[in-house]
Amino acid sequence: MRHVSKPWTLGAIGKRVSAYKTEAFVKVSILLKIQLVKKTTLFTALLIITLDSAAQNAETEIRNLENIEHKARKEQDTATLSNILAPDLIVTTPTNKIIVGRENVYAMKKAAAQFLSFEREVERVVIKEDIAISMGNETVVTSENSGTQKISKRRYTNVWIKQNGTWKLIARQTCEICKP
Repeated sequence: MRHVSKPWTLGAIGKRVSAYKTEAFVKVSILLKIQLVKKTTLFTALLIITLDSAAQNAETEIRNLENIEHKARKEQDTATLSNILAPDLIVTTPTNKIIVGRENVYAMKKAAAQFLSFEREVERVVIKEDIAISMGNETVVTSENSGTQKISKRRYTNVWIKQNGTWKLIARQTCEICKP
């Protein structure tokens, strides 16, 4: 039996070339899609890493500011407090008073004058764009009029806002933890 090859007519050749072109086009198309997916995945990963890094940097910055604010309050450093407190700061005190604006600097200084000790533990910092919220607990030891010491355990929430590239404390709430 003799092997008969396919005829090399113009129509047969055109069909084969067309089939090869289609197959090549499909392969190239698939390769391009794979490259696009790889590039998109890489871009997304880099974006996530960048955003995560920025959030970590912001959290570190807020934790540092928490320490600076805490130290300034303990030392009654009104100059430092004036630099990190927003002019329109609003505070709810543990005694349920609301203090607004710059009078907070002087109220904090007055309260700090009674502190025998003031400790703070920052438990959590959450960053949402130009807003940061820090939460934790504080232990304040004050001297009473009778000469005894009063230990107050509190929960606090500080709200920071980034204005013109600088974080400012814009809101604060503290409340006493009730004894069981």
